[in-house]
Amino acid sequence: MMNKQRTSVSKKKITANRSRANQKLASGYYLRCKNHCKKIWQQLKTRRAHFLKRRPHRSFRLTRRRDYVRSLHVPGYWSLTSQAVKMIWSNKRLFFGLALVYAVVVFVLAGLMDQETYKKIKALAEGTVEQGAVSDLFATFSIFGGVVYGQLTNQPNNALQQILGVLALIMVWLTTIWLLRAVSSGNSPNIRDGLYRAGAPLVAFIVLLFIVLCQILPAAGGVILYTTLQTADVLNQTPLLMIAAAITGLLGVLSLYWLTSTAFAMIIVTLPGTYPMRAVRMAGDIVVGRRIRILLRMLWLAIMLTLLWAVILIPTIKLDAFVTGWIDQTASFPLVPIMVLLVASFSVVFSATYTYLFYRKVVADDSAPA
Repeated sequence: MMNKQRTSVSKKKITANRSRANQKLASGYYLRCKNHCKKIWQQLKTRRAHFLKRRPHRSFRLTRRRDYVRSLHVPGYWSLTSQAVKMIWSNKRLFFGLALVYAVVVFVLAGLMDQETYKKIKALAEGTVEQGAVSDLFATFSIFGGVVYGQLTNQPNNALQQILGVLALIMVWLTTIWLLRAVSSGNSPNIRDGLYRAGAPLVAFIVLLFIVLCQILPAAGGVILYTTLQTADVLNQTPLLMIAAAITGLLGVLSLYWLTSTAFAMIIVTLPGTYPMRAVRMAGDIVVGRRIRILLRMLWLAIMLTLLWAVILIPTIKLDAFVTGWIDQTASFPLVPIMVLLVASFSVVFSATYTYLFYRKVVADDSAPA
């Protein structure tokens, strides 16, 4: 009888001890979780305070001009363009060689624009000239537009080739930035060094490209919405047409707002040890208070590239028409597609050079964030 009582008492003590241990363990987990949540909350408050200190704008509040005006002491439009041209020309073996390497890679992966497609565009334009519908100059510009569109839409059918093509484009951008930094530091690099050493931020740059795709989504969604409504004959009435156009325009402005800073993030992410989101934050701090002026400079780059394509391709188109008019056997030679590929490859190198030099000039203007 006594043994049974002792056994029951010992079982009660064991149960009580287990209960106390579980309570202590639960309270320990609770305190750890509470402290961890407090730490995260403090980090979020600190990040928010730093963000508000760096950025002058507040939601649903009118920002005074004195709070967001920020200096931007950079060279003029033509001066900055000439600096990019001088940088490339003074190191022409590097940058023209890199553009040629990229052109060869694109030729291997995607090939040239179809010569038969070019012949069809050319025949259509010449037919309109013979009918007297348009002038010869307008026909030349029509061929130029068709050639540019054909190059932009010339994509390999194989998905693997498309991925390799994107990787080649990324590597040319990274290599150009690496070579520019090496030249600016007074070194004498070569293309091989750039191709072998510039790939360190490849993964970070790919992540940044996914961020770019997300930033383009509003503009793409606006265009798709407008096209869908137009196809469904919903925009027959003027008020609906104006509302749809306004929504599409606002979504496009939102994408441009984001992409303006991301252009600099593509340069910042190439710095050693820089993560994509940190590059985006740093680029946002750089452009705040002067976003429109920076956007105008990037639009100027697009205008310069268009002029470059026109100055090179339009004489090439006229030369091709002149030569094929005299010698019929040269009609199958893809002179214009080859020139288009070379100009497209050089455009990537020139864009990276212009953006890098512009970024350096903006960073040199060390005015405090607005």
